[in-house]
Amino acid sequence: MASLSRIREALKDTLEENVEPVFGDEINVYQNIPDILQFPAVIIRPDSADFRGAMARGDDVWKFDLFLIVGRADTENAAELLDELTSGSGPSSVRAAIWNNDTLGIEDDVQAFILAMKAYGGTFETAKTRHIGAILKMEIHTDGSKV
Repeated sequence: MASLSRIREALKDTLEENVEPVFGDEINVYQNIPDILQFPAVIIRPDSADFRGAMARGDDVWKFDLFLIVGRADTENAAELLDELTSGSGPSSVRAAIWNNDTLGIEDDVQAFILAMKAYGGTFETAKTRHIGAILKMEIHTDGSKV
């Protein structure tokens, strides 16, 4: 069974290795909500877990929110980058990175996928820097019977 910390680490590694934002920036992936953000960023936030799946605890379901955040110094470029990050395909797509690496490099009994998007285009401010973002809803299934 993959622990929560192992899942977060593998998710971070998968996104850093497989998402190439437009404009040549590197994606900054955070396993926890940081005090200071560097853009573009993905923040991994566990939302909930369900350990009741299948008989003999055979399916644990972990639910995550992935906060996609881009700087808003130039609104048009920010919107274009956010569009690319939320797209279903392409080198900047978080969804494609998960779809093409659904085991997150952990083991064969892990399956990750993006379910939905919400809060697209919301405006935020941290450290006096304006940015926009979206939230991707994600599920990760693991074999809960393995110790």
